[in-house]
Amino acid sequence: MPSKHPKYGDASYMVFLAEDTLFHIPVWQLRESPYFRDMIDECHTGSEGEGKSDENPIGLGGITAFEMASFLDALNARFLPGDPKLEFQQWAAALHLATMWNFDELRKDIITH
Repeated sequence: MPSKHPKYGDASYMVFLAEDTLFHIPVWQLRESPYFRDMIDECHTGSEGEGKSDENPIGLGGITAFEMASFLDALNARFLPGDPKLEFQQWAAALHLATMWNFDELRKDIITH
C-alpha cells in the first residue's frame, strides 16, 4: 500500500458549526495555529468523533457564520492571486478570530493589508 506524503497526503477535514452553518476546514490549514495543532495532535476535540462529520461538528459558540466565513476568506486569500476583495467588517472579523486562535502569520497579513 502506498504511503501518504507527510505534508500533502492529508485530505482530512474538521467540521465546525457556527450558528446554523457547517464549515469544513482542511486539517493542514488548522495546523498553522498552535491552538488547533494541539487540539488535533492531542485529540482534545471532546466526544469521540467530534469534528469528523456533519452530524457531530465542533460547535463554535459565540462565533457568527459571518465571522467564520470572513476568517476563512482571509485565510484562503493568501493562496489566491490578486488583492483579496474583503470589506472592512470582514477584515475585522478575520483579525478577531486569527488573534483568538493564534494564527500569527495570518494576523500579520491582515494587519499589513
